[in-house]
Amino acid sequence: MMRSLFAGRSWLFLGVGASLLLSLGVVGRFPEQVMQLNPLMLLASLLVAVGVGVWSAQLGGKALWAVPLSFVLVMLAGTLTAQTSVALIVSKSFVLLSMFVLGMLIAGNICFATHIAAAMVAMLAFAHGYTLGSANLGVADWTLSGSNLFLGYLVGIGATVLILSMVGEVTCKVLAKKQLQYVLGTCLLLAGLMMVVAV
Repeated sequence: MMRSLFAGRSWLFLGVGASLLLSLGVVGRFPEQVMQLNPLMLLASLLVAVGVGVWSAQLGGKALWAVPLSFVLVMLAGTLTAQTSVALIVSKSFVLLSMFVLGMLIAGNICFATHIAAAMVAMLAFAHGYTLGSANLGVADWTLSGSNLFLGYLVGIGATVLILSMVGEVTCKVLAKKQLQYVLGTCLLLAGLMMVVAV
């Protein structure tokens, strides 16, 4: 059943289109504030979300839904934690590290049991969520309590990351050749290296 879901290439374009529309809808209310986010951290989160989908497709089975869902839920938990007094000073380092980790997992076609894979991406996801959640977007009521804007931000993050993971899964299925999957993993590794140099 899951294989038939990814049979048509049209799903790839549908996922990309939905992701773009959702992003425009979520950030349309405060585009200037969103631009205050660190572009490298934002790009890293987007690339890792796609990478999670690619690795999930490589693992197959229950990992197709368990790994991306774990990433999204823990990422949202990290975003919420950023609104408390808990400090995670190494969050940005972990964001960049996650690109190396996922790049190696994809390029090396390294497989783990579903629960181990879900736990691995969850550890990386928390740093991504914390980094995005700790960014003050210049909004006066940017707090956890009673802020519709913040709730919309949470929904936007969760939905966008989940869709990007689906795009990664579909891409991996469409590009079924292992050589191309290795190229995707290598690109993720190189992107992580370039970001470390740029920081």
